[in-house]
Amino acid sequence: MPSRLAYHLVVKAMEARAGVPPMQRYVSAIESIIHGHLPYNRYVLAGEARARQGAGTESIARDVRDFFSVDLNPAVRGAQVLKTPEAVAFAYNSYNQSAQIAVKTEVHLSVGSAASAPGMSARRTLIQSSVDLELCKAGTLLVFEELMAQVIRNRSRAVPQPMRDLRDVAAELALEGSAVAQLAGLFQQEGPMRIGDAAQALGCHQRTLERQLKKEGTTAEGVRMAVRLLRAHERFQGPDSLTTIAHDEGFSDLAHMTRSFKTSCGMTPTLLRQVLQGASLPKHAKQQAA
Repeated sequence: MPSRLAYHLVVKAMEARAGVPPMQRYVSAIESIIHGHLPYNRYVLAGEARARQGAGTESIARDVRDFFSVDLNPAVRGAQVLKTPEAVAFAYNSYNQSAQIAVKTEVHLSVGSAASAPGMSARRTLIQSSVDLELCKAGTLLVFEELMAQVIRNRSRAVPQPMRDLRDVAAELALEGSAVAQLAGLFQQEGPMRIGDAAQALGCHQRTLERQLKKEGTTAEGVRMAVRLLRAHERFQGPDSLTTIAHDEGFSDLAHMTRSFKTSCGMTPTLLRQVLQGASLPKHAKQQAA
């Protein structure tokens, strides 16, 4: 039986304390790309701790928004560029149906609901847990609310919103000069390359780079895998076959890429591609979202 899991973003937000350092947030974003889940007991313990502190939904909302702003896990990243409530509901429900999480949330939009004020109901299903704390539930639903707010912003843009990457997050956190951000930017621009070659391109020895990354809380291989997933995910919007994308982005084969995305967000490349093409959802999917 799969281990009980919860979504990385919500767990980190529930565990958050005031003044989380920018580098810690950046490294957390990298970790979330590679493996977007954490043990479910951390989710419950964090919710219980926040309840004892007297935290309310306002406090939880602040922390969810804080981590949401730098979250690049494909499950959220793909939904952030969508333009209709139905497409977001399809993305959100697809994740909940596919990922091996302990409590699954399914949202339903009322017929004719508007992006500015969607009528929404939610159903929580306890798969491998008998615990569903109110603050934890609030944190999970806030992710959906943030995605819906993003729909409104996307509709107001004359030019479509591109998917964000680690360079954008580094700029938001003022970390462009850090070793991890420079390495992520290099991988994003040049694609898969050996760590030694990357260090040379950055003007240092591999050991020097790896020591600095360790100080910052991550590894060169972790950064490379995160960027590999982001580059492949972005290409799901285009016409290239999944096999071609897997080969180009440094996966050993399509099966390797599929396993990597399942680990990342519990969704297959095929399903993630369907989410990104949400404007042309299959008829049955639109009905389910409605």
